[in-house]
Amino acid sequence: MFRTTAWNKDIADKEFRDAVRQIQQAPRKDRLGPMYKKRLAHTDTGRSGGSRAYAVVRAGEDYVFYFAFPKNDRENVTNKEEKLLKEQAKDLSKLTDEGIENAINGGVFIPIEWLEVEPQE
Repeated sequence: MFRTTAWNKDIADKEFRDAVRQIQQAPRKDRLGPMYKKRLAHTDTGRSGGSRAYAVVRAGEDYVFYFAFPKNDRENVTNKEEKLLKEQAKDLSKLTDEGIENAINGGVFIPIEWLEVEPQE
């Protein structure tokens, strides 16, 4: 699971994990073509002041969160923007393992910690 470096709000890894779980349980009809749209909470404002995020699933194994915007800035993307996001999603879904690795090494993708660590007492 990865996110791009374009995030300007503090979104905890747990929010990304929760979004992936929702995607995994979502019926096929919830897809927007090659992508999913999810709500993510910000650590300082919660879900009501959170972001809408777009994610794509690559080969059924990796989730790439590649675009987000604060919900308090705007309600949704335009039709033109949605079309561009779908084109990007198609390209991202075709990334090879090497492409993912290059994006990480180049600082374009940031891995999201999947394993939850239990707090120590």
